[in-house]
Amino acid sequence: MEGEAALLQATSGEVAKDGSTYVVLRWEAVDDVIGYNLYRRVAGAPPRRRAPINGRTPITPPTTGRRFREIVEDGSPEWLALAHGFGTLASETKGLALHANPAERFEQGLTPEEMRLVRAGAQANLAMGRAAGLAYIDRAVKADEHYLYELRGVRNGQREQSRALA
Repeated sequence: MEGEAALLQATSGEVAKDGSTYVVLRWEAVDDVIGYNLYRRVAGAPPRRRAPINGRTPITPPTTGRRFREIVEDGSPEWLALAHGFGTLASETKGLALHANPAERFEQGLTPEEMRLVRAGAQANLAMGRAAGLAYIDRAVKADEHYLYELRGVRNGQREQSRALA
């Protein structure tokens, strides 16, 4: 890994039935990074020091059942896949067949094996990407505008790294 920041480019467009515009960004996990900050600027505009568009809190997997339910709807295919996957992982370690509640697992803190399962699903599904802390929906954009995004990794101690995420 060369560093902990990446420059992403996106063009917004009207994609929702109500005419609203948004940009979906997804990325892969980087070892030793606990979260991500995302910066946006209009293409061609000079870089300026700004606050991340995700606010003061880095983008991470949810740590409460309530927040998890805002991302993954109870009973959805993603919910059921995680319930089955988490239950399978638990049965392998405890020797019993379990049906795990994904919201409760996120609330208690995922094991490394559970996080690997969520990250695997994140590559194919937006809800899973958001549950893994590896996706963001930017709703504060204008249609047909060109944007540059910078993704910066956050390590323990909430310190951003300035090198490029590879």
